[in-house]
Amino acid sequence: MRLHVLFRSCSRVYSLHGNKRFINASKSEIIQRCLKSLLTSLSAVAGPYSTEVHLAVFDDHSDAECVAGMQRLLSQCNFSTQFIPLKEPGNGPSLLAHYNYAREHGQDLIYFVEDDYLHSPEAIREMLGAYQQFSFFFDHDVVLYPCDEPQDYLTMKPTQVLVSDTRHWRGIAHTTATMMLSKKLFLAHWEKFMALTHYTPFNDVHEKNTIDLMYQTVPCLSPMPALAVHIVDKNMPPVVDWIAWWNQSALSARRAGFSIGRYFRGANAAISASDSARVNPNNSAT
Repeated sequence: MRLHVLFRSCSRVYSLHGNKRFINASKSEIIQRCLKSLLTSLSAVAGPYSTEVHLAVFDDHSDAECVAGMQRLLSQCNFSTQFIPLKEPGNGPSLLAHYNYAREHGQDLIYFVEDDYLHSPEAIREMLGAYQQFSFFFDHDVVLYPCDEPQDYLTMKPTQVLVSDTRHWRGIAHTTATMMLSKKLFLAHWEKFMALTHYTPFNDVHEKNTIDLMYQTVPCLSPMPALAVHIVDKNMPPVVDWIAWWNQSALSARRAGFSIGRYFRGANAAISASDSARVNPNNSAT
């Protein structure tokens, strides 16, 4: 199996919609830690007798320190990598660049991932296994989203629940631009992805009227518990020890030795890794 992973980064913009993040770190550090967690997860599956992995980073004018840090991480990989500085700034041009790249270079599976998704070490291995299992079960393609969004627990709504070898997965009808799918399915819904490239915080284009339309006919599945966490406000996933993932992605031994408390906002600042599973995902970390 051949997997292309397309990672979009931009340290200039702390948050596209101006939202807070529940980890009180610079965008540069968030990007580098999220990238490191992804690379760790990819390294567990990459190899000549398992999965052929290629990763491309599409960088939207990040600062020099962030770029150097990402390139340093890429230099240590046991699989093929590229660093692609984008000429035109902005979310739309960034989306367009990595979609065009996927159309030209993608092969079996594509994983589109944004720069604020922190991955568990087993994320990619389990996603690949689940993709193979569920596409066989449904006898057609599926889409996988790596997070278990706390918002999905705020209302009562029917959903389909499946089980892989390691965890349950539920049907969902919304994702961000982060997802794993086949190149065949990506091309079949090309116009929806092109429509998303016009998305800005200031117009009426968004996921619900573009890529989410795909899920009316294609099963989209989310793991329970999460395999990755989206580091945005009020988005701490239930059950999983995401603080351990943050600690494991430390950028140096010096930083790894610091108390995790300095990274978290407000009343939850002193939370320990053992307590993380008991955090109320609906609480704002302000």
